[in-house]
Amino acid sequence: MRTVRTFILRLLVDPAEPDALRGALQPVPEGEAQPFADEQALLALLRRLTGRRQSPPLRVQTKHPLSIAFPREESHEYGS
Repeated sequence: MRTVRTFILRLLVDPAEPDALRGALQPVPEGEAQPFADEQALLALLRRLTGRRQSPPLRVQTKHPLSIAFPREESHEYGS
């Protein structure tokens, strides 16, 4: 059975290092915000919080440091 997990993602931007990915990830509705210092730490945190291991892998696209592609887990159909 598939589940949907909701998180609040806060990105912190340092004007001296605008391409650095830093911030905090907080599970919703309950959970403490947990900081991360780079892309790999964010991916590791997501894996840990969702109970996922290495498969299927999350892909970090190198064109833009904030482009993170997640494998599709389910499709939502809206409307009637």
